[in-house]
Amino acid sequence: METRKFRLVKCENDNDYLIFTPDDVVNKVDFFESYSFLLPCDVDKELIKKLVKLYQEQGSKKNFDELLNEYNISYDRANYSEYADSDVLVVFPDEKNLDDAIVHMSDLWDSEVIEYFDGNTIREIWLDKDNVYYIDVIVDDDSRVSLDAWNGNNWCYLSPFNHACIYKVVSVDDADPEDNEQYLFYEWTQFQGNIPRGRFLSDIKAKELIEAN
Repeated sequence: METRKFRLVKCENDNDYLIFTPDDVVNKVDFFESYSFLLPCDVDKELIKKLVKLYQEQGSKKNFDELLNEYNISYDRANYSEYADSDVLVVFPDEKNLDDAIVHMSDLWDSEVIEYFDGNTIREIWLDKDNVYYIDVIVDDDSRVSLDAWNGNNWCYLSPFNHACIYKVVSVDDADPEDNEQYLFYEWTQFQGNIPRGRFLSDIKAKELIEAN
């Protein structure tokens, strides 16, 4: 049996879930409202400590990036979030404890984040911060039944460029599915930025949907 794994995220005020794959889930570190810099791992740490101390002594007279530029040290300003597996040093110039001012990215707390393209930009869902309800579902890929029908021009579900299918559910969060979770209805469109949506079905509901098609 060939299986597929999905991560289902509950939609607000909706019975449906947004459906993502494991490839959409990454680990990131939150740098929102943090004054921090990313430096190569082979940088002279003692020199960076001296620059941090100098920056703190000067107060607001000079930004930390100006000091890095003066010493020809390559760097990047940290974005709102960065990938946790980045092999870089992170410098927090405002940290009073110099030993804590320079750390490796792997030493920082990271979170599971779903990244997706909405048609215009990359969006993020922070699974431990955005108060979202999500579950991991494994389905039997061999059980897939298409609900598409021929409309005279194309195969689609209900409307052009829309498609749907049903999968037999193998497990829900590593447990056997309940009676009302026996099948997963999976719907998507061909439009850029589309996020597949779905919902659980009982045996009876799945049979009704297949027969109606």
